[in-house]
Amino acid sequence: LIALSNLGYLLLLRGRYTDARSALERVLAEDPTARESLDALPSRMSLALARAHLGEPEAGLAVLADCEPLLQAAGAYNRIDHAQTLGRIHLLAGRPAAAVAALQSALDLARATDHGAAVVDCLRYLTEAAERAGDLRAALAAERELRAAERAQFDAHSAVQLRTLEANLQLEASERENRALEAARQELSVRIDERTAELRAEVEERRRAEQRAAHLAQSDWLTELPNRRAFEAALPAHMAGATDGRRLGRCFVDLDRFKTITDLHGHDAGDAV
Repeated sequence: LIALSNLGYLLLLRGRYTDARSALERVLAEDPTARESLDALPSRMSLALARAHLGEPEAGLAVLADCEPLLQAAGAYNRIDHAQTLGRIHLLAGRPAAAVAALQSALDLARATDHGAAVVDCLRYLTEAAERAGDLRAALAAERELRAAERAQFDAHSAVQLRTLEANLQLEASERENRALEAARQELSVRIDERTAELRAEVEERRRAEQRAAHLAQSDWLTELPNRRAFEAALPAHMAGATDGRRLGRCFVDLDRFKTITDLHGHDAGDAV
């Protein structure tokens, strides 16, 4: 049953959802204690996700709902996995707002319990969900947090590898191994520098895109002047200030027979005018 459970999960990762569902359903069918067993929770959540990928999101949600009574006694990782799976199913079902709520819950729990790998996964799916929900600011914030979490995870993993290598070198006390350690340190430094440069470039690119989007939202594309949206946003403040005898005037300017220009000379000439 453990082998089948692992097989189902690996098939799910490979995108072979029908095969994954068959393996996982067999696990649950052959284990009479599955509904009451905490050990079976991962298989049941993998099955829920496989069904959602096969176009059966409601069936997947039903599997997750069936797991909820066990979550009170489950560890943090299972609760994170449950909330994250719920968010991914909502995302597959085209419900990005519900996905954002579930994934944010999973992310908060992962942070509170210091599950670094789960934080990275939650942020990755949360970025996609926020983008699909149309909240580009939240998507950008999640993307930035994702890059920072990936960097922290990379640094921690690299630090563990480096400490292990140093311990082996000290035990063997060999000049050859000492040279290997120095080479490993240099390689690690280069990789960290390269990754840092990539992250800085990505953040800068997104910052420029965000600034450009904010500018376009408030400016006319042809003249670069503030557009109607910017005007309507600023008008209430000006109107509120037109008190104590002060006046506020609004002027609407139009061009008569402007269509004649574009008809005779083309749209480029009209834009120039």
